[in-house]
Amino acid sequence: MIPLKPIRPSQNQPSNMTRGKVNSAYVTNHSARKAIFNQREVGIMKAADELSTLCGIDRCAIIFSPGEPEPYVWSSQMGAQRVIERFKNLSDKEQNIRMVNQETFTRQMLTKVGEQVKKQKKKNREKEMTHIMYDCLNGEAFQNLSVVDLNFLSCLLSQKIRDIERRIELLE
Repeated sequence: MIPLKPIRPSQNQPSNMTRGKVNSAYVTNHSARKAIFNQREVGIMKAADELSTLCGIDRCAIIFSPGEPEPYVWSSQMGAQRVIERFKNLSDKEQNIRMVNQETFTRQMLTKVGEQVKKQKKKNREKEMTHIMYDCLNGEAFQNLSVVDLNFLSCLLSQKIRDIERRIELLE
């Protein structure tokens, strides 16, 4: 059985005060690190409690902190054991679906960011070609464009023509 320890009170931090972006870096100053740990611990407990209240879910938190001989168990030892047992009773496949380790999380984030970069590159390319298109309409030559650029410009012009035709149809 995991022994139950009480939750530490917050360190005079107002609950309605918002913070700016926090750099995620190891805090070398021991006393500052301990103070940050205590504040974050209270915040995690509060978030877990709100999540439980708002969504009607079982929750528990087990925190192993350096310098403490026993882990923190929240909200109760029995509640934590109940949640852990429910998780253990799931099949291996269901457990793996619900678990995310650092590698999986990083891979998911890299995929998401990669997709965002791809979309942004496409938008930037379209804006660049639109700018070139307007330059051509103003009489500037486009002899220095590559074949790839000319093909992309052709596709962009075709798309713009289709958009204009759809607008005309809607207006009629």
